[in-house]
Amino acid sequence: RVHGLAAQAAADFRAAGWPISLVGNYTGLIAETTVYYEPGQERYAAALVKRFPAITRMLPRFAGLPGQGLTVVVTRYYPH
Repeated sequence: RVHGLAAQAAADFRAAGWPISLVGNYTGLIAETTVYYEPGQERYAAALVKRFPAITRMLPRFAGLPGQGLTVVVTRYYPH
């Protein structure tokens, strides 16, 4: 609900060399900034968390989450 936060986070990730294919707004309730990963992608998710400590959780993807691969849902606690 912070205007431009998703775009800012995407720019941060791009600047660090992470490819971004989709930026949008998730309408569900997520308590903490979280990276969601597909099976076999745990090491990539862990590398992203290591590079960006504001990502405080790492969880498997769940049904209904848009996108594919790694998906980061940022919350108002992501630095802006």
